[in-house]
Amino acid sequence: MKKTIYWLTTLTVAWMLLFSAYGYLLDPQAIRAFAELGLPNYFRFELATLCAVGAVVMVVPKISNTAREWAFAGAALFFVTGMTAHVANNDSMSYTEIGSVHLILTATSR
Repeated sequence: MKKTIYWLTTLTVAWMLLFSAYGYLLDPQAIRAFAELGLPNYFRFELATLCAVGAVVMVVPKISNTAREWAFAGAALFFVTGMTAHVANNDSMSYTEIGSVHLILTATSR
């Protein structure tokens, strides 16, 4: 049962990271949001790359535990800074609530 919970939460977090990476690269709304926050355009590519790499590191069993722990720490930081950016941009609280759920899933999966 413990392994099932671990894999369900880990796969959910990895999926969210991959979905975010996709959005940062191709979603016009996300591209506009980065510009509205005053972030440089290249930051989208860096963040998308880190999200994709982190998702892969989380789900590939052969990768060391240290690398996996750093991936989970990076995901937690990603969700916290994402929530902060949405609050700073006066976005709907639903964005913050979604980030909170994913932050809890990240903590649960590790």
